[in-house]
Amino acid sequence: MRIWLAVSVLWLCIVGALFYGQIASPYIGPQFYILTDDLNFSKLNELDTLDRNFQAQHIALQFPYNVTVYAPNSTPLALLDVSAKTFAEKYMNPRQTELTIAQWHSLEQASAIGLLPPLTLLLLGLVIGWIISSG
Repeated sequence: MRIWLAVSVLWLCIVGALFYGQIASPYIGPQFYILTDDLNFSKLNELDTLDRNFQAQHIALQFPYNVTVYAPNSTPLALLDVSAKTFAEKYMNPRQTELTIAQWHSLEQASAIGLLPPLTLLLLGLVIGWIISSG
């Protein structure tokens, strides 16, 4: 029983170390938006942002949660500041929710990988002990 306990604790430490980065900061895919002439935001395809002409004509504004907003180079800085605040209020909450869901999914996966093998071994040991003691 002591060996099982020691191996289980060691296993949980290893799984925790391996999954810590994924739980603390899970990967969520990038999202790209463009500030349109009517001061709205339109979602972009990632391939559109790779075009050199597009990049030369736009300023990239980085936001948390792997989001980039592109604005035309001619956009005044004061307008960019106001637009950035509007964008953050409108589009960042769903992204934060997506990150939280990804964290919970990673935690569930780590819990399953960390707990199922030790519990399976414990159950197997109890069954073997029961068979030996009743025989």
